[in-house]
Amino acid sequence: MKRIVIAALLPVEQWLTRRYLDHTTLRVAACSVIVISLLLLLVSFLTVEAGQTPFGSELGGDFATFHAAGTILNRYGSNQLYDTALQHRLVHEVLPGMPADQSLPYAYPPFVAFAFRPLALLPFAWSFALWLVLAAVVYAIGLRVIGWLVTSFSRKDRTTALLLAVSYQPFIIDCWLGGQLSIFGFAFLALALLAEFRQRPF
Repeated sequence: MKRIVIAALLPVEQWLTRRYLDHTTLRVAACSVIVISLLLLLVSFLTVEAGQTPFGSELGGDFATFHAAGTILNRYGSNQLYDTALQHRLVHEVLPGMPADQSLPYAYPPFVAFAFRPLALLPFAWSFALWLVLAAVVYAIGLRVIGWLVTSFSRKDRTTALLLAVSYQPFIIDCWLGGQLSIFGFAFLALALLAEFRQRPF
């Protein structure tokens, strides 16, 4: 029965793919997501109040915990890095509109906090703006490396794939706008794959 259903749905799937998954449609959809996300980001920066955006979220999302970790190393020393009460206070200093019972605990290795020390020297909004630039550059490097590995794509395929990768929700919303670190994992994995393909195991 399952095979019959699959066989019956296959022509429908092929028609939908031909009709809607062409390069033009995919590019328009991806560009729309990118433009809307950039507009929402601009509105967030221009209208943020007490660290809250008009969309009901905190500016920078998880980035506040990394800013707090860098601040702890800059002001208080490494022995207080995992002081959750201090973390909580510093996060709420930069995001005073966050509910008092909400917290963003820092649960990463010390070297991550060390990397955020320079960003923590800046005011929070400026720090997050610089994070957006750095994260975009790191993601672009990862995508470029993947582009070297995928040799079967035509120029048209590469452009479409690039737009889809940039408009990909886990990147543009969760990682980029949400201040998460998965972008770095992606870039390092891409570099590891490149080393593997070039037979450089070290």
